[in-house]
Amino acid sequence: MEKWIQLSRQKIHYFDTQGAQPEEGSPLLPALLFVHGNSASANSFMPQFESHLAETFRLIALDLPGHGESSHLTGDESYSTQSYARILCEFIERLDLNKAVWVGHSLGGHIILQALGSFQNPAGVFIFGTPPLGNPPNFADAFLSNPDVAFYFKGHVTHEEARRAVQQLFAHDKTGENSLFERDFLRTDPDARIQVVEALGRLDFTDEIQTVLGLSCPIAVVYGDQERLISLDYIEKIRIPSLWRGAVQIIQGAGHLPHWECSDDFNQKLKYFGQEVFGLQPVCLLS
Repeated sequence: MEKWIQLSRQKIHYFDTQGAQPEEGSPLLPALLFVHGNSASANSFMPQFESHLAETFRLIALDLPGHGESSHLTGDESYSTQSYARILCEFIERLDLNKAVWVGHSLGGHIILQALGSFQNPAGVFIFGTPPLGNPPNFADAFLSNPDVAFYFKGHVTHEEARRAVQQLFAHDKTGENSLFERDFLRTDPDARIQVVEALGRLDFTDEIQTVLGLSCPIAVVYGDQERLISLDYIEKIRIPSLWRGAVQIIQGAGHLPHWECSDDFNQKLKYFGQEVFGLQPVCLLS
C-alpha cells in the first residue's frame, strides 16, 4: 500500500503492507523496515514486497529525501549519512518502528548504522552491500577498484553514465532489468550524490566499526559472491560479536543487488533472520 507522511521538514513517500487500520482481532505482524541505496528508491524492494515475506511480516520501505517520490532537502540542511539518519529516526518514531528489524542496502545500511547512535532498540539489523566504515574510513580496503563508482558521487549525469553506473550493481548483464534502477538514478536529486561524499570527506559521520562492535542486537551481514563494489575480505576482518550465525552470509550468483538478482535466496535468509529475532518459530540452519 502506497503512503505518504509529513515529517517536521520533509514529505516522505513509502510502501507499507499494513493497511490504514489493521483488521480488528488480527495479530500485529512484526515489522521489517527497508532502507534503499544511493540513487535508488523503495521500488528496489519489490521482490520482497511481492514475496511470501508479507505473510509473516509487516513490510515498510521508504524513499529517502531526494530519491523516488520523497521531497528534496532544502534550506540549511544538506545530504549526508547523518542527516539521512536523523530523518530515518523521525520516520521510525512516527511509525513506532523501534522494535522492527532494520534492513539496509548499501548507503541504506550506512544510514541505519548512523541511526543506531540515536536508537539502540531495534529487534535486529540486516545489512547488505554495506562495509562498516571507521572514522577516518579506509576506502581503499573497503571498496573494490571500479571507475564507474564515481558516477554515484557525481551530480548531473547523462543517460549513458547512469547506465554504466547501474550496470555495476549486477553480477551479469541484466539489460532488461536495468530500466527501473536507471530511472531512479536519473531522477535522484543531483545534490544528494555530491553532498554525501562531501560530508564523508569532512568525516561528518559516526564510526560504524565501533557501532557494530558494540551492538547488543543481532546483525546479519549479507554479501553477493559476484560483488563488483565491496570487498568481502574487508568485511570479514571486522569481528562483530553479535554477527548472525557467526559469519557473513554469502549469496551465490549475486552482485550488489542480491535482493533483486537472487531474491529467493535473499528472502529466505531474511525470513530466517526475522523468525529467529522475533522468536516466531524454530528454523533450519543455513549453510
